[in-house]
Amino acid sequence: MNHYIVTVRTRMGEITKTTDLLVRAEDEEAAGDFAVYCEAHDPENLDWAEGGAYDLGGEFHLSARNIRRVSKYDFDILERYLVSLNHYAPYIEESGNYLKWVEGGRK
Repeated sequence: MNHYIVTVRTRMGEITKTTDLLVRAEDEEAAGDFAVYCEAHDPENLDWAEGGAYDLGGEFHLSARNIRRVSKYDFDILERYLVSLNHYAPYIEESGNYLKWVEGGRK
């Protein structure tokens, strides 16, 4: 298991916010996808498209940005101050059209 810090960008029309999350995952792609899933309001019904996922019927678009691998030592320190997540494939695989999106080359 690797350790990552992932910046999730959430767009709401003209407004954009970012959130940093710590994620334990096998690889960078899994870390980014799981961070998006966990930051969503309705993760079970996400519409995965355009490099991320649409949430709440398209009201929000979330995408992983700046996925950086960090050492376990740094992760343990950052975990004192930031939310940390453990990638769990069964959750994200049931998220909306996730598997179809991944099989289709993430387009």
